[in-house]
Amino acid sequence: MSEISQAVLSPLLYQPEFFEQAEVKSEFFESERERKIFTAAQNQFQKTFSIDVALLASEVGGNGIGTFLGSLLSGVIKISPASFSERVKKLKEEYLSHRLLRHAEDLRLKRLDYDEAAQKIGEDFQDYSSPKFDIENSLKKGSELQALDLHVEYVIDKLLPASSITLFHGRGGLGKTWLSLQVGKAIITGQELFSLKTWPRSVVFIDFENPLPMLIERVRKLDIRDVLFWHLSADPKPPKLDGPDYGLYKSLPPGSLLIFDSLRAAHDGDENSSQDMANVMGRCKELREAGFSILLIHHTGKADERIYKGSTAISDLADHVLSLYKVRRNTYEEIDDGSEVGPEDLFHFGTREKTRFEPVHVYLNFSPEAGTFTLAQDPDEEELHALSNFIRAAGQALNQTEVFTWAKNELGIGKKGRIVGLLAKAERRQLLISKKDGFRRLYEPF
Repeated sequence: MSEISQAVLSPLLYQPEFFEQAEVKSEFFESERERKIFTAAQNQFQKTFSIDVALLASEVGGNGIGTFLGSLLSGVIKISPASFSERVKKLKEEYLSHRLLRHAEDLRLKRLDYDEAAQKIGEDFQDYSSPKFDIENSLKKGSELQALDLHVEYVIDKLLPASSITLFHGRGGLGKTWLSLQVGKAIITGQELFSLKTWPRSVVFIDFENPLPMLIERVRKLDIRDVLFWHLSADPKPPKLDGPDYGLYKSLPPGSLLIFDSLRAAHDGDENSSQDMANVMGRCKELREAGFSILLIHHTGKADERIYKGSTAISDLADHVLSLYKVRRNTYEEIDDGSEVGPEDLFHFGTREKTRFEPVHVYLNFSPEAGTFTLAQDPDEEELHALSNFIRAAGQALNQTEVFTWAKNELGIGKKGRIVGLLAKAERRQLLISKKDGFRRLYEPF
């Protein structure tokens, strides 16, 4: 067995997710035994998304096959996809070199004439060279994109986008699991959540974190009936996102919301490594492109409970970031006291750090006895209604300058950005509507 053959076959058995790169073919390996091992391992991975070496030995058969497989796995270390691709490239080059030598020998022995040899050499390089980038099929004009009947959709209006990766973080013990379970129940039943519309779909709660008795207690308290749960106690266990069998998630009900509790427990990588986390988030993107919506529950760090743990790749590669934290009731400023959650606490729940969608913010109360969050009064409530009543009483559409002047005199708001934010929130609440009039924007009652 050549060194390059072993350098490719060994990581395939140790990291079978490399089969998904689809760069290796059985004929690349010189010996029949290597080809049998590769083909049997590939078939096994396609069925189970993993490799059972003992089963592989029985399928391949032959004297000393167990010892041979053991030698392939002896001392193997985990390598990156880029390193594996480089090894495959060398294996392919070795294969083509052997093919060229055979064609030259056939030509020398007159088993082929020059035209036949040239044709076979051309076929070899055409079949095994890297695929060419087809610009014509890959690039789209803006007019073509506009013609596509595709729109941003939500699972929960403004709060949870569909077919997206949402990172939801907050400090430990703040109620993230309770809130996520409440999200799942609202979606599966089609009920509004915090006065926001939901679009029903299947929900799968993948629990790597909680002891089964605790999960059952919470499900009973919230009376959750139709959400599907995949717990570590199940057989098979839910696969890790960076594991070889993560493809099992693609067999879940199409279009489901997948809630992972927690992101840290759902992989075996280093959460501070950008490469490891890019791999995990890449898997999430594959699930997203397969039609799933992803909600990743994550913890904040002890040093700063406002910032999630781990590499910035987590946030960079997420589509939408939500955060849950306590605020003071009088000023609505964030507090970080680390205390137990109580019924007197007020929470802010909404977008933070980044979003590819519209920002959203709600204020919540929590009932420890019921295990539920409820909508609290918006701190802007009085100003929103005063603003909408002023515009309604005007009897005509008002421009921003007229609204700014009134808000400064009557509400004491001197910052235009604050007023613009109130106007936008009033539109979302359907208290007002706006329209453009040349360079002006006019506001009138909904």
